[in-house]
Amino acid sequence: MSASGGDNRDTTTSSDFDQAVEALARQVKGTVLTPRDEGYDAERAGNQTGRTHRPAVLVGASGPADVQQAVVFAARHGLPVAVQGTGHALGAVASEGGVLINTSRMTGVRIDTDTATAWVAAGVSWDQVIHEAAPPAWPRWPAPPPASA
Repeated sequence: MSASGGDNRDTTTSSDFDQAVEALARQVKGTVLTPRDEGYDAERAGNQTGRTHRPAVLVGASGPADVQQAVVFAARHGLPVAVQGTGHALGAVASEGGVLINTSRMTGVRIDTDTATAWVAAGVSWDQVIHEAAPPAWPRWPAPPPASA
């Protein structure tokens, strides 16, 4: 809410908003979709079917710079933001008209065995982390999956 009690949302016209979405699409390496675009439903679905997303803009981020651009876009237009990693989180439901950032393309894992640390991108699943971290002699799946945090 603004100081005057009104809504902070940008009051630009639909045409202005469409132009802003097109500009966002030129700024990111990943995908930018709206409800009228082919692929929108598949991109927003994820693995969680208990609740559905219906964001005004969906950004399929390919890296941190895409996430940053999506957040800047949302702030500029007064839109709420939700982030969907691998698609399981119930809390990652973008409100109607918001911006959903899908990080499932961000799948980098880097393991430093000398320091016993791992760098894990936002869209990585635990089975990928375990696969990368396990010594080569360890058995691979179908070992029982670990509990997730």
